[in-house]
Amino acid sequence: MDAAFGCSLGIPFGAFGTSGIPCRLAATGDYPPSLRSPWRAANDFVLVGPSDDPAGIGSAATVDEAFRRLAKGEYLFISRGDDSGTHRKERALWKSAGAEPDGSWYREAGQGMGKVLQMAGELAGYTLTDRGTWLAMKGRLPLDLLYQGDPLLFNPYGIIAVNHERHPHVNHDGALALIRWLTGKEGQARIAAFTIDGEQLFKPDARAAEIALRKP
Repeated sequence: MDAAFGCSLGIPFGAFGTSGIPCRLAATGDYPPSLRSPWRAANDFVLVGPSDDPAGIGSAATVDEAFRRLAKGEYLFISRGDDSGTHRKERALWKSAGAEPDGSWYREAGQGMGKVLQMAGELAGYTLTDRGTWLAMKGRLPLDLLYQGDPLLFNPYGIIAVNHERHPHVNHDGALALIRWLTGKEGQARIAAFTIDGEQLFKPDARAAEIALRKP
């Protein structure tokens, strides 16, 4: 994606690891709300864990039920614990399930998604992950995808420009060019064409907050 954008517009593009930084920028008002774009892509979260699935989440009717089973049986769960978007989603899912993750079975890693997946594999635990990271790493992990498809697992992506009036050093024109490119025909086509092992990772133009979540 970065190479395609650079070739199209001649503007360097850098992608940084996921964290709570964008959320904090939004919370402090470091971007003008008028420049917030509609959702332009989406994928979903999935629950992964040991193949024998001792918690039985694979047969859960809803993601709420899956989380309740994990909490009731106190099955090892590895949380990112880093205030990232994934961590915030996980906390919202525990709340939706009416479950309180507490005790030695619930471990906050304070790490990125890749490290958390490695920990879950090493410890035979469960975790919540975005589908893209799972697809990129699943061949190296003793874990299975156990639950997917609930609408609560929808994972939308938007794009914002940092407020150049508050931060005049930023490349505002370049940011707007990136927004136009991602939301235009070429960017949307690139999003749709991005696959891992033949599986499409993102649904472009997700303004209606919908995604065709896949059931096994």
